[in-house]
Amino acid sequence: MRSLPDRIADAVELIEELIGVLDDETDAIRRHDLEAAGQLQSRKTALANVYMQDAAFLNKNQDDVRALGDDWLEALAEVRGRLDDAVRANLRAVEIGRSAAQRMFTIIRESARRAAGSVDNYTAGGMAAGDPSGRCVSVSYNGQV
Repeated sequence: MRSLPDRIADAVELIEELIGVLDDETDAIRRHDLEAAGQLQSRKTALANVYMQDAAFLNKNQDDVRALGDDWLEALAEVRGRLDDAVRANLRAVEIGRSAAQRMFTIIRESARRAAGSVDNYTAGGMAAGDPSGRCVSVSYNGQV
């Protein structure tokens, strides 16, 4: 069985790795590189699961952790603070990306709806009854879609 100082050191190392993965994911989201962000998901989930186990253990044994001295407590507090910052930045980037995607899909949907007109604009053979040029709307977003 590992000693408490070893478990704390391992927890700090794991948190550092989780911060790195969160920072990488945040950067990928900001670059709109959803493929790269997606590739980080399994690693992030695995690290977060181990982190939760470590946090539960340390909370359960907090009296023993305190008995180790201020250096251990300060190390944990410092890395947990940086983890909180990384999580907040990640959640902000995800929310900004989600909002931008929703706005983009709304623009596309509304543009397509305006371009389609109503069913009354077409003859039985599927041809436009009149000149459709006034109803055509571009459905391009940033040259990508």
